Amino acid sequence: MVEQQKQRKVRAILAGGLVLGVGAVLTMAAWNGSEFATGNFKTGAFALEGKNPLDPNFSSHPSADSAAQLSFSVETTNMSPGDKVTAPFAVRLTDATTFDGSAIINTAVATSVAGLTQRVYTSAAATCSGTAVQEIVGSQALATATGSTSFELTSRGPGTPGDTVNLCFEITAGSSLDQSGTSTAVWEIAGTQKTAP
Repeated sequence: MVEQQKQRKVRAILAGGLVLGVGAVLTMAAWNGSEFATGNFKTGAFALEGKNPLDPNFSSHPSADSAAQLSFSVETTNMSPGDKVTAPFAVRLTDATTFDGSAIINTAVATSVAGLTQRVYTSAAATCSGTAVQEIVGSQALATATGSTSFELTSRGPGTPGDTVNLCFEITAGSSLDQSGTSTAVWEIAGTQKTAP
């Protein structure tokens, strides 16, 4: 009789152990937690705008079809050997730009007569009468012009336009100038943002 009572107690303890064990597993499965983190991101901007002295304001000229018309110092429809004409053009980063940058000048010539050369430089003044600061495109034939030195573009944004860079486009007619010819040149001022520090 005593032996049967002991066996019943052992079974009860084992049964209790099994029940407690299952209860512990279920309790552990119910304990969990999570952490969440979020971030908000806003992209920067990079864009150029330009103007010649006759324009009242800077504006965007993003394609060859919308190219700004340069205003040369003298008439360019009756050039002869020895003529040199210049045209200023100012560029800067827009007030939405958030990065500094640099730019080069690419030349696309639709038509060109022999004997015309080009040169592009930065000027200390808004007109080409100012001192040349940096040569961007060295003197070379207009029809086959290649190569450009980069120049700096400084952002003051957002909210303030960047520093103005005064460019001067200089075209010279040489002794080999073709008669009764027509030339059309399109220049691209190609800017590239600098990576933020």
